[in-house]
Amino acid sequence: MVVNGFAANLKKLRKSKNETQQQLANALGVSRCTVSKWENKYLEADYANLIAIAEHYRITIDQLLR
Repeated sequence: MVVNGFAANLKKLRKSKNETQQQLANALGVSRCTVSKWENKYLEADYANLIAIAEHYRITIDQLLR
């Protein structure tokens, strides 16, 4: 289970990079709807996507989840 901070952190990171949900989705190989669901806590990211997100933003998974 992904910690609650993930959704807020993901949205904050994405916006700080002036990146749209679609741009992030394209970078990760997922749909824009998936990114939206992650940000709105309707869907939890799996481990592979957590790694991809952390690598995309050049942070650790720990930083992403807290």
